[in-house]
Amino acid sequence: MERLSFTEPPQGNTDSSFLKASDGIQVVLWNLYRFGNMKKKVEGFDNPLDSDIIQKIEGADFLLFQELKWDVKTEEKRLIDEYLPVEDFFLLGLAYPVQLDPSHFVENKNGLGIGLLSKAAPSTTWEKRTHKPERTGDFLDGQLLGPRRYKNALAATYPYKDSSGETKEILVVNLHNLVSRSTHTQNFLIDWSISLISSHNGPVIFGGDFNTWSFIGSDIKALLQRTKKVGLKKVPFHSPVHLMSGGLRVQLDHLFYKGLTLDQDSIKVFNKTNLSDHPPISVTFKIP
Repeated sequence: MERLSFTEPPQGNTDSSFLKASDGIQVVLWNLYRFGNMKKKVEGFDNPLDSDIIQKIEGADFLLFQELKWDVKTEEKRLIDEYLPVEDFFLLGLAYPVQLDPSHFVENKNGLGIGLLSKAAPSTTWEKRTHKPERTGDFLDGQLLGPRRYKNALAATYPYKDSSGETKEILVVNLHNLVSRSTHTQNFLIDWSISLISSHNGPVIFGGDFNTWSFIGSDIKALLQRTKKVGLKKVPFHSPVHLMSGGLRVQLDHLFYKGLTLDQDSIKVFNKTNLSDHPPISVTFKIP
């Protein structure tokens, strides 16, 4: 399979050889879709809640973004969402692939995909696309998902030094699953992620937009069964997303961890922001 992912270094000078894990690892999980109410960062925010979100992003070690946009017309694929303060992050990006023929895939022309952003450089990276596309209409300049658009997952390891000075690696997986009525098709990316996690000897962070609404319960049950088998724990938070014109509220975003200690007091869900139809989630882990 040809690789469609790319990595870009930070724009500023930063000491990025190792993840600075001694003070905790802060993670922000967010599907950025429907960013119409955002302002450019130089203009500031009227809502203090929105300013708090930006501060969480700036201070994070990892950003697990879905529905992220970048410029496909330039050699450097810098983010179009310039209000996001991510100049000091490494950008590992992967557009939602579009199928041209049975064996050839290309980037989505709108530069829309998932991003795994980090303060430290990734040492090893993986990518995976779904084996089937979504079956919804492609309208409104990509605002609705296309009939031949595939979803995907990104994974990477990052080096850090433990308390004894020994170099170890943390695995981070970011997944954006299909909008599908079949639990079987949704499990394709999940099983790929679980296989990576099971073979990794070290801490793990696994999160994303899993689109767990297909059968209102069966798909989340399948997800939890799989994560439990490899020793993953779920971060407890409630961040319902409105579907079907607000008539249905479903938990789509999930975050799991392994080999880390969760700071319960750090969990913050911005359910009252209108910057996206998905609320951002911020959480801090510590390495025991």
